[in-house]
Formats: sequence, C-alpha cells, structure tokens
Amino acid sequence: YTRSKDLGLHTEQVIRLALPGDSASVTRYAALQESLRGIVGVTSVSGTSYSPGTSPSQGGLTLIGAAEKNTVVTAEINSDASFLPTMQMNILQGRNFSENNPSDKTEACLLNEAALNALGISKENPIGKRFNFGGNNGRNLIIIGVVKNFHFESMRKSIRPAIVMMAPSAVNFESFLLKV
Repeated sequence: YTRSKDLGLHTEQVIRLALPGDSASVTRYAALQESLRGIVGVTSVSGTSYSPGTSPSQGGLTLIGAAEKNTVVTAEINSDASFLPTMQMNILQGRNFSENNPSDKTEACLLNEAALNALGISKENPIGKRFNFGGNNGRNLIIIGVVKNFHFESMRKSIRPAIVMMAPSAVNFESFLLKV
C-alpha cells in the first residue's frame, strides 16, 4: 500500500544532507549548494527546514479582511525555489517561487489544498489572497500558488494544512535535499 500510495511528493532518490547550524556554514551556503549541483548524477538541490518523514514546525494563519478571525494552525516549511522541483510536487494553481523575484522571500507563500479548505478560501481563485502568518509579530503574506496535498508526516495521520515559504536566508535551513 505505501509503495503505491500517491504521497504528493517523491522521496525516491532524494538524499538528505544535514547542515551544521554554525554561522560559518550559513555564509558558505550558496557555494556549497553550487558545489553539490556540480556533482555528476545530482539533478536538483534544495535548501529546506523540512526533512521528509519528520513533523515540520507550525504556525498560525489568519486571513486578512475575513469577517471572522479564524486562525488555522499549519505545518511550516521554509525552503528555496528548488524545493518543489526537487520533491516533484505538483502546483495546481499559480506559480512556484522565483529567485529572481525578491518579494518572494518576504511576502509570498504556497498553500496546500488542506490549508485552503481550513481557511475557507475558494479553490476557484485563491491566488492573491492575503493573510497573516505568526500573529502580531508575524508576516503578512500573499498566496502565489497552491500545491496538491502531500504527506509530510506519517500516512497514519490525515493531511493537515501546510504553508511553504521561501526562506529569507539560509539561516532557516536544516538540510539540503539532493535529487539523484
């Protein structure tokens, strides 16, 4: 069953390389990522705060301008623009992050279908909707894309709401994911 079940992401031939949390590693992040991309057989490299099979951190989403202040707890994944291609995730609407669009690092996000449902956002036109992530000290974000629901925890659990944000810096990354 688990071998034939569509997980919404593909972990086959993905290698996780843990990053040390020291400041020297953060300053060398881009050079290390470029070196990893140069390895024969590596087709994609992504920096991320998430490791497949583990529970990501979480935060609260509140739709801006909604009549009812409904805060939804979501799984939080910080990544770079290569995360979706590395994990072969499907974008149902909108677009992926772009390294060439600086506002993607500060204002943009992707939500899964479960997050749309929990927030009461119509699947017809979610792109451009604004919400707050993280409460009073949080960030105001705009939905640029919707990804197909994906299993980021045990398959024994239902798929819950998730937000993918482009990390402002490599400080947010715990590991590289390498697709070979």
